[in-house]
Amino acid sequence: MLGRMIAEDHELLESFVRDQSEDAFTALVNRHLNLVYSAAVRQVRSPELAEEVSLSVFTQLAPYSAVPGSAPVRNLTMNSPGEIGCGL
Repeated sequence: MLGRMIAEDHELLESFVRDQSEDAFTALVNRHLNLVYSAAVRQVRSPELAEEVSLSVFTQLAPYSAVPGSAPVRNLTMNSPGEIGCGL
């Protein structure tokens, strides 16, 4: 099961980078946001700061889809703990 999830993540990441797929990016965020947020809360011990850290992690990933002439992911927001909204 873990191997399949890793393979699916790899496919999503490839689609995100190659095709600037918002759906792939959203799927990656949805799969990993709780883990990132939980790890951040443990490290910084502040839910508000953990939200900022979580947003930062995914915001730093977003430019990897940018190629000349494409629109990188922007407008990343934390809707509630464990839920990020994004737009291209």
